[in-house]
Amino acid sequence: KSSLLSLQFFEILALMSSFKTSFSIQCASSRESFGLNDIPAWPISSGREPLLDDMIGNPIAIISISGNPNPSYNDPLIPISHSDKVLISFSLESFLLIKTFFLGVFLCFPAGFLNGFVLFFEPIVGIDLSFMAGFTEEPLKFLAFMLFIKPRSEFNEPMDAIVYGSIISLGFATYENLEYVYLLYGDQSLAISILRAISAIPLHASCGIIMGYYIGLYIFYGKRMHLIQAILIPTIIHAVYNFLASYTGILFFIYLVGVIAFAYFAHKSFVNVQNNQISENQEKAA
Repeated sequence: KSSLLSLQFFEILALMSSFKTSFSIQCASSRESFGLNDIPAWPISSGREPLLDDMIGNPIAIISISGNPNPSYNDPLIPISHSDKVLISFSLESFLLIKTFFLGVFLCFPAGFLNGFVLFFEPIVGIDLSFMAGFTEEPLKFLAFMLFIKPRSEFNEPMDAIVYGSIISLGFATYENLEYVYLLYGDQSLAISILRAISAIPLHASCGIIMGYYIGLYIFYGKRMHLIQAILIPTIIHAVYNFLASYTGILFFIYLVGVIAFAYFAHKSFVNVQNNQISENQEKAA
């Protein structure tokens, strides 16, 4: 039964490592004054911030331009030129990410209530209503994002919308998977774990990425149509997925691959935007 948790843990790590982590650039006029001669610094070109991949495996230190050995992320930054050597300090909002994850877990409870209410009518209408989960779960995620993530100051660039959207979805998927493996299908736990690891988890993560993509477009570029797309597209994707899940055929997996591809290109779009940004912070338009 632990196989599902292990698989999901590595999927979350893989997903997070694909995002460009938010960070600040702090420069020091004298590395010697901080005793950091042995810590390498990264050369950086003007107008471009390094990617997370540039820093994996390297030691990271924080240096304040004001000479404060314990700088805050509000310290002023200085212009970067080709000759500058900079040290990178991560400003990944770890605590907010953790809260966002458990916010997704919490959403399972109202979603379970709404899904139970819908399924109550299944014998009456005489059809499988599992597809309706898309119309209960995705709007809840959207509402949680707009109420609890959108107002936060840490949410300051389009890529953040994808990060927090996917984390909400993965928190939701984590609790849902525990229910399936330990409560509903305990006698088939291994098979259910593997099946959901390659289907339901990527589906939830992809819906979170797609929702975050359109929320990011709405909040930072101000087009109301994107707000409608942010709730409508993931809802329809999820509903169609649940409908096709009752059919064990090639169509189901083709559809899932298409959804993952959609999410990949949405994420790639924001990566390109970030690579052309001079500053991490971007003013919200909505």
